[in-house]
Amino acid sequence: MMLGIPGAGKTSIAEHIAAITRAVHINSDQFRKRMFDNPETISETEHGQIYAMLDYVTEQILASGKSVIYDANINQYIHRREKYAICQKTGARPQLIWVKTDINVARRRATREAKLHPTHRPFGNMSQATFDRLVKQVQQPRPGEKAVEISGDTIQKSAIKSAIS
Repeated sequence: MMLGIPGAGKTSIAEHIAAITRAVHINSDQFRKRMFDNPETISETEHGQIYAMLDYVTEQILASGKSVIYDANINQYIHRREKYAICQKTGARPQLIWVKTDINVARRRATREAKLHPTHRPFGNMSQATFDRLVKQVQQPRPGEKAVEISGDTIQKSAIKSAIS
């Protein structure tokens, strides 16, 4: 499971982890693009539908014995707890990847440079207000949540490989 502020580099790191581990990369933005006609402005109901689908697909893949990288906004403990329950149900071992990035680097990526990376930020630049709101929602790992910390400031495959080994 990926944890980090917008623009931290979660998707880039998730892609590297998928290449290293051969885990299936489940990305909420890609599901959102495929599920809705106007994915830039989704309702709370649609948001719930996306996560219900992500959870369903994740459970099916984990139940088949494969690993999953859950690349979605699960920055709040209550949502991570739901994913831990899926892992427990399927016998999978959860791993929280905390992508820690300087807030100014992340802000620049999310609000000014996002349009340069359409596969990672398919909806373009987010507003400063949205960035600030989402940053405030991030809840650090709680005691007992074993998080692997990876720097998102400069994303290096060798550092990622070392961190997840």
